[in-house]
Amino acid sequence: ARLADQELLIAATKALNTLLEAKRGQSADWKAIVLTHRERLEDTAQFLNLDSVGQLHCLPQLRTMIIEHTNRLDEIQHWVQASGAPDQSPVQVLDELWRMRTELQENLSVAITQARDARLELVDSLRQRMDADGAREVFSDPLTTLDAALVRAQTLTGENLQENS
Repeated sequence: ARLADQELLIAATKALNTLLEAKRGQSADWKAIVLTHRERLEDTAQFLNLDSVGQLHCLPQLRTMIIEHTNRLDEIQHWVQASGAPDQSPVQVLDELWRMRTELQENLSVAITQARDARLELVDSLRQRMDADGAREVFSDPLTTLDAALVRAQTLTGENLQENS
């Protein structure tokens, strides 16, 4: 288990270094992050298109988020291709992508909870891709790796605190 934790931490560190050091137009990692976020937005749209979800209170917020994130991903895609917003640093873009990812996951968690409370049936594969833990298993972009390392570090910190108590 420790070896797996170390490998995850090393992978996350390498991913972060690659993102911060790569020339924008030459980094497949930036493109992978944008593509993964787009896929997760498509999953959200698929969720919205289900007949049974029309009664959920989260729908307007999900629709708004899809539009806002899609527009911002288009801008980031131009940045990645080195043709837009040269004044933005990789750190700034990464920070924005992280905030978008966090917002997406929070909204999807609310949607899953509301669907479960309303006893709505979701296809297992869609539920897995919408769920934070499931998404970490399905997606393999650098931001997902960073997220998995963060979650694991938080878990280990909590375990260490309990052991020391």
